[in-house]
Amino acid sequence: MRDQFMEEKQSQISTFIGMGLIFLLLYLWMQYSVPPKPAEEQQNAQSTQPAGQTPGQQTAAANPAQPATGQANVSPAPSDSQKNVVLAARFGPFAPAASGQEQFDVLENDLVKVTFSSKGGRIKEVFLKKFEKINSDTAGNDRKSPVRLLVDNKNRFEYELALNGVGKISTNDLYFTTSKNGNTLTYRADAGEGRYFEQSYTLSADNYSIDYKVGGNGLNNVLADKNLRFTWFNYLDKLEKNQQYDRNMSSVYFKAAEKSADYCNCRENDVESLGPQPVSWFAHSNQFFNTSLLANNFTFREFVGETQMFTDVEPDLKLLKSSA
Repeated sequence: MRDQFMEEKQSQISTFIGMGLIFLLLYLWMQYSVPPKPAEEQQNAQSTQPAGQTPGQQTAAANPAQPATGQANVSPAPSDSQKNVVLAARFGPFAPAASGQEQFDVLENDLVKVTFSSKGGRIKEVFLKKFEKINSDTAGNDRKSPVRLLVDNKNRFEYELALNGVGKISTNDLYFTTSKNGNTLTYRADAGEGRYFEQSYTLSADNYSIDYKVGGNGLNNVLADKNLRFTWFNYLDKLEKNQQYDRNMSSVYFKAAEKSADYCNCRENDVESLGPQPVSWFAHSNQFFNTSLLANNFTFREFVGETQMFTDVEPDLKLLKSSA
């Protein structure tokens, strides 16, 4: 996303998931120059495990007469202060968010159940309650199972943050603290001194729409580049018995401003790069289902869409990539 987010400037994006379609609604805002809020008490306590003995050491202890030659030197476990130094060098002010434990939260209504991960603050799985997929078992019999989208562990949904004095880091490597209010989940990556990068999701009560907000506080002197770069890797699941047809009907779609909607080649590997021209939305289509990002009051720029074909013997149907 190449638009700059200045103080008090707000931009919006919308998302819907209906009639078997998943549209992720995105609303972007950044407040870099707002005075930092008081630092909140950090709740992610770090734990260290003492270094255990090696098998060779245990044998020597059990049999003192056995010579201890040939034992490998065991380095002591790094201390908390040493870990903090390493994290600070790699993640700068976001070091407090660079360690933690992944946790999962759920938003749902009568149509959909969405599971989120605190690692990266992203969607982990979308379970569609009203739809089924058909595959064959080892005996060749039809087998129905629920439709789950965005569920592959190889998927990535992340922002690239360029930090002063550190370089680039990915939000996919950060652990976000979580707060829930009704049908809204808010994920916040701590940057110290009241500064943070934040994502929030609000699931509509009676449809597939998700209002998605991205923002920050006090980051004006933290970010070396006010332009955020977004990357999305989506490994598609197999939904139909005819995998070739399923594969050929799945692709990356996009809509450049003042142009008709277009898409990447469905039948072979393809890359579509739109350069500086603005893009109002893009979508990953898994035949009958799609996940879309629609911008409100701003546009994506430097959009690149890519498709990578797989074969029937591979576990995934296809790989779709988007960046902006």
